[in-house]
Amino acid sequence: MIVRNGEMAERNYFIGVSRQTGCWATMQIITKVVLVAATLFEPIPAVLAAGECLEHPLPFKMEGDTVTWPITVVAGDQCVEGLRYSTMQITDVSIAVRPVSGRLQLSGPSFRYFALPDFQGTDTFTITVKGTNRSLPGFSTIKVDVTIR
Repeated sequence: MIVRNGEMAERNYFIGVSRQTGCWATMQIITKVVLVAATLFEPIPAVLAAGECLEHPLPFKMEGDTVTWPITVVAGDQCVEGLRYSTMQITDVSIAVRPVSGRLQLSGPSFRYFALPDFQGTDTFTITVKGTNRSLPGFSTIKVDVTIR
């Protein structure tokens, strides 16, 4: 998209719940672009989203359960996967077992796995998710089996 200084460039929609009324609200924010300077950067490598590196994840239930998620990542690439479900409130995500042949980063209720550029094979890691599901407290363990090609 090409924009000129001062043009309206983007519309972002946010949906949230009012703490006072409990009602859903939709707000529209229009961003006004002000161009100050242009800098060229190296291209950012593509990140594989959930639909590309993890197909059909088994849902976890926060009932002390353990699920296994298989993901596929190209050597040198990364995979990002969110952990939210509509009936859950996640309060903590922690690493129970670290990967051996890659790097793992937690960010809020999601993880990002970075495959080493010179490795092909398999890796595994385990994360623990704590919170509530339908107002009942609990935890789940997610074992992630990684195929690096």
